[in-house]
Amino acid sequence: MVHHGFRSSVAVLATVSAAVLAFSIPALAQSDNSSADLSAGGSSECNFLNGLNGSSNGSNGSNGSIDSNGLFGCGRVCDDGITNLAYNALPFGAVNCAFASYGFEAQRINEMGDAVGLAGTAKKLVSMDVLFASWACETNPDWQNGCVTTLGTTFDVPITAKIYAENDLTKVLAEVIQTKSIPYRPSADDTKCTGTNAGKFFNPDGPPGLTGSLPDGGRCQNYLGTMLTFTFPAGITLPDRVVWTVAFNTTHSGYAPIGESPACYTAPQHCGYDSLNVGAMDFPNAPYAGTDLAPDQTAYFAIGADPLKVDDTGTFRPLGAITTTR
Repeated sequence: MVHHGFRSSVAVLATVSAAVLAFSIPALAQSDNSSADLSAGGSSECNFLNGLNGSSNGSNGSNGSIDSNGLFGCGRVCDDGITNLAYNALPFGAVNCAFASYGFEAQRINEMGDAVGLAGTAKKLVSMDVLFASWACETNPDWQNGCVTTLGTTFDVPITAKIYAENDLTKVLAEVIQTKSIPYRPSADDTKCTGTNAGKFFNPDGPPGLTGSLPDGGRCQNYLGTMLTFTFPAGITLPDRVVWTVAFNTTHSGYAPIGESPACYTAPQHCGYDSLNVGAMDFPNAPYAGTDLAPDQTAYFAIGADPLKVDDTGTFRPLGAITTTR
């Protein structure tokens, strides 16, 4: 089953063909257009999401850099990406592409990421970009029923970004804890999103050529793609093979669950962090820089009391990029 997580109850959305993970991860939260032909390119005006979730750009390095929205290029999207990074699984226009995601609250995830091989000889770490999906509404009441959000409002979530040695998960090579301002998804659009799309908002930058998109672009969707950049202290040199991860706490998940005492837990809109997911998708031609390490169709998860370990994901690998310099 496909799940989206908010609070402790799990909303069932649809069924996908993703393999059930061996240590009982529920299946992914489905993208609004999981059947989309992501090989179809398109164009993005890059206006809508720039205004919603803009933040500081990632640091520049000799291996290149990704801007915080993943909207670099703003031309052909969803099947091509920046090639001069140490690692990059994020296509151009990633925040507007249809993608699935893992819900930390619904799926009891503490930490997740991927094992990757880094390209090039520049190995001094600069930053890591990760694509998140915000399903959270500011008020009244949730992502499915009459979502109301004041444009530009956000909620803060402390997120830990780590890079491990691929051959030794007890060896943390780099770690930062940064509080990120996450945008709420926009209000439901009762004019453009009706019928089976009722309750969704309209993203005018949804590229054409995807199932659910209008011929000239634009799409009704439930989640807001959000690119987060984690900048690391200078002086960290990475090996050729690493595991990158992100971790954060929700009401019932994380290494230090927040619990049910915050007022948001009983509020109609629920707590924003319970509706924050991490993007996962094998986009066409990805990765665009570096490699996904064997075995194929796997990623790393820490679930409940289990340690961080590799397991099957089907075609849904976490979406991230690593920037380095000389």
